[in-house]
Amino acid sequence: MILAGVIAFPSIRAEMNEINHKSLIDKVQEQALSGNIMIMTESRKSDGASYSPSGSGVIFDRIGDKYFALTAHHVIAEAATSGDASLRVLTYDAYTINDFMKSSQYTGLSKYYEQVSTGTIEYYNEQYDLAVISFESADICSVIPISDTEPRYGDVVTTISNPEGERNVISAGKIISRKQKLFKFKGEHIHYPVIKHSAVISEGSSGSAVLNEDLEIIAINLGGNVNLLRQHIKGVAMPLDRIKAFLNEWKYSEGI
Repeated sequence: MILAGVIAFPSIRAEMNEINHKSLIDKVQEQALSGNIMIMTESRKSDGASYSPSGSGVIFDRIGDKYFALTAHHVIAEAATSGDASLRVLTYDAYTINDFMKSSQYTGLSKYYEQVSTGTIEYYNEQYDLAVISFESADICSVIPISDTEPRYGDVVTTISNPEGERNVISAGKIISRKQKLFKFKGEHIHYPVIKHSAVISEGSSGSAVLNEDLEIIAINLGGNVNLLRQHIKGVAMPLDRIKAFLNEWKYSEGI
């Protein structure tokens, strides 16, 4: 089942962004939505396995039935460091757990996740807060190209992600930073050079793509800023030059 929508508007400015860019949002839904994935972390304990949504990702390459996706390192960090955790990947139209629970096939969470693609961590570097994962699927998913052109201040952008447990949510906004700025997550020591945008994102959007009007990847969402009412102010994303440097590092390590 394909679920697509627009995130609940936390401000008048965000609402106007969605209205003003409806045709672009429709274009994203038609041509790029299937490049979005949801990443789940499977944690195995003595009393069984538990599953939790970790974030989003975007497909950027494919070899046969094997897809490669970009995401944020912090989305896959538990699976990368714990022998008791692994990744599951839900493609854009994967059978949801709610649908499965309502069906006659439901016999528990483990049975549902057995039919969900297993994610493999190909490469990561926490200095970029980026990771490449792969998964195999017979589904036909969009491969979203990485842009050759750096975004500029004021450029219109969209995001596709899975915020707050929702699936395939599209949001529109603009690049609102004139240059890269250093950003640090609370409690962490690494400062990341980032760009900022006004497209609405939320918890679960980490690792998702920021797309230009040509539906090319120009950044990867890391997080966002909110006000005292927990309303979205701006999205924070790893910029294109850092993505390219990270991917070149991965290719060099693989001898590609």
